[in-house]
Amino acid sequence: RVFTDFDWGQFSESPNWLRLQKLLERAGLVKSDFSLDFEKIAAEFKSYLLDTASSFFGFAEGAMLCILMFIFCLIGMLPEIHSGRQSSPVKELVQRYLFCKCVSSFVIAVLVMLALWAMNVPLTVVWGVVTFVTNF
Repeated sequence: RVFTDFDWGQFSESPNWLRLQKLLERAGLVKSDFSLDFEKIAAEFKSYLLDTASSFFGFAEGAMLCILMFIFCLIGMLPEIHSGRQSSPVKELVQRYLFCKCVSSFVIAVLVMLALWAMNVPLTVVWGVVTFVTNF
């Protein structure tokens, strides 16, 4: 009721109002009589919402695959899993590489955490874990 009783006509010549009307016309969100096209607005909102959800789930999928690969690589480093098989030099090199990479990533993560802690940055542990995982 407040919006219907208010005299909006006083803003009809405002340059900002005219710019807003032109912008809404170009976007196709208003009809010829300057009434809002709610179906078009709902369709645009649905489109933005689906794009955002798609991007989020794409990121989440990639992050989960990265974490799973990280876990499988760490499990593959365990020597007890392959105790019945003959040792391969390639396997030993890969295990050694993964061990060195894991240790170096841990050292870098600890150094990042210490540097952030010294600068009083919040969530230093979270940034340390992010550094460890992304550096791996």
